[in-house]
Amino acid sequence: MTSLRKRMTFKLESESPTEDNHVLDEQEQEDLISGLRDENLASNQQYLLVLQVTVALSCLLHLIFLVNPTNPLLVFFSSKQPDTPIPLLIPFTLLAVLIHLDLGLLLYPDRSRLTDIAPLSYLPLFGLSALSPFLSILLGRHWLTVAWWSVTGGVVWLAHSVQQWIDQGAQSILELEKMKYVAPGA
Repeated sequence: MTSLRKRMTFKLESESPTEDNHVLDEQEQEDLISGLRDENLASNQQYLLVLQVTVALSCLLHLIFLVNPTNPLLVFFSSKQPDTPIPLLIPFTLLAVLIHLDLGLLLYPDRSRLTDIAPLSYLPLFGLSALSPFLSILLGRHWLTVAWWSVTGGVVWLAHSVQQWIDQGAQSILELEKMKYVAPGA
């Protein structure tokens, strides 16, 4: 009984000897989740910053369009066909600005609570932002006109997508926290 043989576990040929089968203890689990939570928070802040800049620039472009109703896309794409504006140009532009302001409230939920203004959800914003491109298509306007009036819908879609990514990241962290296990002596 003085010499005990070391127990060798059976390994499949496909298993590599460097494969990590380390069981995390409670502190290691908490450190891992905390690190992932910090990374998620940092990436969310970057996403929100890019989104806020995009919404602000798009809103600024629509405000400039109120003063000078020339299609901004004509700067990048030349067109032989004259750009004929849609009817109710100013109301549709004001609607686009209001949609951008509503997106601003959605991006800053804490600030909207301070002002007692409840922002619209994304579904009505999608519908409202589709009115002017639909009218442009219905009237047979040039593709640049349709594209210009579709910018607001694109910004709404971008904001909605980023919000979904942020929510999915938070949900993933919660799922990880639910998967914690107790491994005494690990």
